[in-house]
Amino acid sequence: MANYKVLDSRQIQRMTPAGGTQFVYRVWIETSRGSTGNIDVAAEDWTTEKLKPILELFADNLDLAFNIK
Repeated sequence: MANYKVLDSRQIQRMTPAGGTQFVYRVWIETSRGSTGNIDVAAEDWTTEKLKPILELFADNLDLAFNIK
C-alpha cells in the first residue's frame, strides 16, 4: 500500500452526460514516491469509511510503475 498525503480537496459541480449536474469532490494527492494526481469522488462516497479505500487504491495505482520489476 502506497503512503500518500492529501494536498487539496474541493467540492465541484460537474455536468452529466444527460445535461444535468452533480456534485463531486476532487482530491489531489502526492505519494511518498512523488507521484501526484487527482481523483473525483462521488458525493455519496464522501464518508470516512468509503473515502479511505478509494484514496489508498488511487495512490497504489499512481505508484504502479515504481513497483514493476
